[in-house]
Amino acid sequence: MEIVMAHAIYFYMTPKKKYKLIKNMYKKIRRDLLDLQDKKYKQFHSSLCPGINNIIGVRVPVLRNYAKKLSKQENIKEYISFNETKYYEEVM
Repeated sequence: MEIVMAHAIYFYMTPKKKYKLIKNMYKKIRRDLLDLQDKKYKQFHSSLCPGINNIIGVRVPVLRNYAKKLSKQENIKEYISFNETKYYEEVM
């Protein structure tokens, strides 16, 4: 299910509904990133960044393509301002 909402509808939503929408979008993005995981790359990238344990292991070209797809969604700015990142790739 694609979570895309017309800006006008989002504008009139209550803060609670906006939060729920962004939270669902956040969960979907995290699931997608976990699906894009490359375990060998995770192991390699973790060896480059000792002490960092929150790397999923998504290759940069794959991450760029996914970010390009996400940038076309209407409420991506709200997702970015949500700021509940747990993984390295969510920040990138």
